[in-house]
Amino acid sequence: ERLRSLKLLKTSLGAVIRSVDRLQSRHSSPHCIKSARAPTAERLRSLEARESNPQRVGKEGFDGHLSSQAYMQRSLALTAVVCARTARALLQRPAPLRHSVKMASTTTLYDPTPFYAAAQPPETKDFCMQQTMVRVKDPATSLKFYIETLGFQLVMFRDFPQWGFSVYFVAHGLTGPVPADEDARWDFCMRTPGCIELTWNHGSEKSDGAVYNTGNADATGTKDGEAVKGGFGHLGITVPDVYEACERFKKLGCTFTKTPNSGGMKGLAFVKDPDGYLIEVLPQGPMITKPLDCDGVAAEGGDGYKDNSKA
Repeated sequence: ERLRSLKLLKTSLGAVIRSVDRLQSRHSSPHCIKSARAPTAERLRSLEARESNPQRVGKEGFDGHLSSQAYMQRSLALTAVVCARTARALLQRPAPLRHSVKMASTTTLYDPTPFYAAAQPPETKDFCMQQTMVRVKDPATSLKFYIETLGFQLVMFRDFPQWGFSVYFVAHGLTGPVPADEDARWDFCMRTPGCIELTWNHGSEKSDGAVYNTGNADATGTKDGEAVKGGFGHLGITVPDVYEACERFKKLGCTFTKTPNSGGMKGLAFVKDPDGYLIEVLPQGPMITKPLDCDGVAAEGGDGYKDNSKA
């Protein structure tokens, strides 16, 4: 009987140890909250008080020793007391420290936080951050990478053989299928935010080695006394009316490298940001022209196409 009791005690101790392990694991978690500890500790104190006198749970045998049943109950009671005291000690142990990382003070730096609540100019409510343009050496290699490796989709492409370049627009998260109609596809592309415009200057794929400077301390294309042939082209936004948007940009003092009617491609414009990076302004609908643009250039006037990579 004692052997059977010892086996039962061993089983009970195993259950107690597992319970203590679970309790310790829960307590060591940073998500353990103080409000959950008090009721648990109270219950354990009650258990300890109730089980602290093992003679209460069994009767002695006729020979003055505990019967097997009483012995087992006493053993379990003592185990419960040990468990209660161990668990209470665990619960009373200070909670683990939480390390917090504080941002460095910005009191001596420029504070941009007022822009969080800045009202958007009503004239810009339909503007779209539509594209970033980068020049690529070989369109076949680049499209394979962006589409098959990065998961982009081809939204639109256009060839301009008269000016010696082609463009390929790729994007993520399209709002619907790409239209089959060419004009509808253009409209769809110009309203799709976050496109990358891969620009291929015809013949660059035949060059040996790297062709374009990436803008990241890249020595590609640099020679003493000559301008860097940059790989980065421009950011691009699309607007409901290019001519109206450019009238506003001119009033705000923007610097243009191309007004809507200048150059060989009519109906689009380029403005500079404060650091000189180019922002292309394109229509969200058809590429229309108006008789005069913000600089007074007539639709039939303006110079030919200019390759900004050589500027």
